[in-house]
Amino acid sequence: DYIVPPAESRRSDWLHDQPKFDRIAAKQLIESMQNGPRNGMFVVRHSSKNLQNYALTLYNDNEFFNYEIVHLNDITYYIDDGPYFESL
Repeated sequence: DYIVPPAESRRSDWLHDQPKFDRIAAKQLIESMQNGPRNGMFVVRHSSKNLQNYALTLYNDNEFFNYEIVHLNDITYYIDDGPYFESL
């Protein structure tokens, strides 16, 4: 059976929760990475639309995508219709 290795990142590597860190700053951060942007690179930041929610900025196939992460009742996080998670 395959055993999933532990994550090789810290929350501080991908969570940027400063109020002024917007989608432009997220894109610039990913573009500035040492070897350039690579598929799957992402940043989580506060949503510009609703400060209780977060936003995921994701790089894939030379494009950036932004998804709102809804924070429901201080318990659950989800994108679109789920799945639901207890943490980011």
